[in-house]
Amino acid sequence: MKLREGPASFVDGETIEVGGRRFRAKRIFVCVGSHPAVPPIPGLRDVDYLTNETLFSLDRLPESLIILGGGAIGCEMGQAFARLGTRVSIAHATSTSCRTATRRRGASSSRCSRRKGSR
Repeated sequence: MKLREGPASFVDGETIEVGGRRFRAKRIFVCVGSHPAVPPIPGLRDVDYLTNETLFSLDRLPESLIILGGGAIGCEMGQAFARLGTRVSIAHATSTSCRTATRRRGASSSRCSRRKGSR
């Protein structure tokens, strides 16, 4: 896998041009980036919290971890740390995590995460 950075544009349904070079693929996955949202929880900005950008810079594996947000990134981070042996709890505002997925897919994802050690 190679990372290409620069201005990009689609040439056709299977070709993208990035920084003057063309790449072809049957499927093109667009990851335009995002940044972590820090919820307005009283006291949160006063503690040394982690985000998906800083979580993997820990010197050692935590015994336990609470993840605020059960979206795709929160579920992915929770599952990764649970597989490494950390007790993980995911707190989400709704009863179904990964809310952008369909109900059936979200339920399936929740069952999979529970089997892998996330709560």
